Amino acid sequence: MDPRDVPGLDALPWTERWRVRALALLQAQVSRAPSGAGRARDRGPGTVRDWARRAVAPVRIPSDSRASIPPDVLPPARPPTDAPPRASIVIPTRGAPTLPQCLAAVAAHTEAPHEVIVVDDASEPPVAGARLRLGARRGFPGAVNAGARRARADALVILNDDAVVTPGWLEGLLAPLEDPSVGLVGPASNDSGDVATEPAGYRDLEGLLAHAAGRRGAAREVPKLSLLCAAIRRETFEAVGGLDEGYGLGLFEDDELCMALRRRRLRVLLAPGVFVHHHGSATFGRMPDAARIARFHVNRRRFERRWGVRWRAPTV
Repeated sequence: MDPRDVPGLDALPWTERWRVRALALLQAQVSRAPSGAGRARDRGPGTVRDWARRAVAPVRIPSDSRASIPPDVLPPARPPTDAPPRASIVIPTRGAPTLPQCLAAVAAHTEAPHEVIVVDDASEPPVAGARLRLGARRGFPGAVNAGARRARADALVILNDDAVVTPGWLEGLLAPLEDPSVGLVGPASNDSGDVATEPAGYRDLEGLLAHAAGRRGAAREVPKLSLLCAAIRRETFEAVGGLDEGYGLGLFEDDELCMALRRRRLRVLLAPGVFVHHHGSATFGRMPDAARIARFHVNRRRFERRWGVRWRAPTV
């Protein structure tokens, strides 16, 4: 995909368009370089290394790459319940290979009554078992909004199809929402791209469960959370108009939601007692580098102009 095909790129200042093309070219050079310490991004000056890092992400807190689990390992499911759901779990998907593991983990590690709404964002072939299939691709924000309209519970949980939840996760996210001053709650993760990222070294499902077991810590307020896994009251989600579909396939819809909540004096909380594994890059990792970089810059400009702020990269 040519970055010029990304809607809104032509509206950027020429300096931004130049930056997008320069980053795309740099990333192409990095991708072709041999692996090891001799790669250009390892031996180049600090500015070059920084550009290379931004081209990949483009800008995010790096995760500890040691944390991983095989995507084909499925935890055993617990029997379903017929009780009215406390939460509606909305999972947008394009048929990622990690989806079966995501669903199995939800079934195995969710004690509270819940419903799962898998939204097939017009994938080909269609996703088997999806509760809702969209007629045309609407991206992450549109798929979440469509799923939320089918929700029956008072609480919504947005969950990526490449996330793996752990025991007690749902209860740990719903408890802080009982405070009316709280707008959004998210877990710690090995790879969220923001302040929820923490070091982790597990290499299998048993290691993940051990890492997540016995966690403690009071929820704390943070400026922004990724929507890889996040809980929000349905009435709050509806009051802010859901996710902004103007961000297309995605990027910055989570910043937008958190800003809208904070402007309503609602807090965004990180719940460190909950840990969720994130495989990462199920959607944007498969997008060509140039298109991903272009989309980042287009959506960042939209966010900055809507809120009259200068976006800053997350810091630990």
